[in-house]
Amino acid sequence: MTLQRVAAESIDNAGLAHNGLIRTIRNAINPEDVLSYMIEPLLDADVRANANKIKALIEKFKELGYLHA
Repeated sequence: MTLQRVAAESIDNAGLAHNGLIRTIRNAINPEDVLSYMIEPLLDADVRANANKIKALIEKFKELGYLHA
């Protein structure tokens, strides 16, 4: 549970960053403000490096059909 909380907090921190998606949504005036947000690509190496922290999340995504391995 602790590792899941740490991973979730890391995701939250990224979203709340100065130019993060959550801040962009909060400050948006028009839909285009959000739709034009550029998402940084997720590198395979990043996923592999943090795989132990997000293993339960990966399994849930597979179960829901969002991730195909």
